[in-house]
Amino acid sequence: VTEEALFTNRLELLKEMKRDIKQQVAQLSEQIFRSKLDKGDISLRLLASDNEKLNWELAQTLEVNVSEHDQVLRRKDGAELEKSLFEKV
Repeated sequence: VTEEALFTNRLELLKEMKRDIKQQVAQLSEQIFRSKLDKGDISLRLLASDNEKLNWELAQTLEVNVSEHDQVLRRKDGAELEKSLFEKV
């Protein structure tokens, strides 16, 4: 590659270098985050203020009424969804 070719394509080269570096940073950042999460160095918790209206607990179960006439969700090929959030009980 000649110096003239480098000079002519310098802006495109810079764009590609930036894109590549961003991708590497994102990939390595996620690896570090997941590693720290697995080791327990990082934990995620829901924190709320002293306001009682903001403090609540996530439900262990969620009951949803489904009538006999409700349609089952289907994929584009007509097959039923494999992982439906709502199943008749």
